[in-house]
Amino acid sequence: MTLFNERRWKLIAKALRFIGGGGFFTLLTSSFALIAYFAITRPHVPQPQYDWTVCLEWSFSHPTYGNCT
Repeated sequence: MTLFNERRWKLIAKALRFIGGGGFFTLLTSSFALIAYFAITRPHVPQPQYDWTVCLEWSFSHPTYGNCT
């Protein structure tokens, strides 16, 4: 009976490790994709008419502008 329980817990642990790793990779990839998307689509010069005057520091490329609200 103990062998069955041990085998079941090892299987559950492997499944959770696989799900956690996949979730981490998905979250990491989607975060970088969103940063790249906003860095590309946001204006690279301030636009006061839209209240986009704050430089967004998290973009890796040219400075992009937005607002803090």
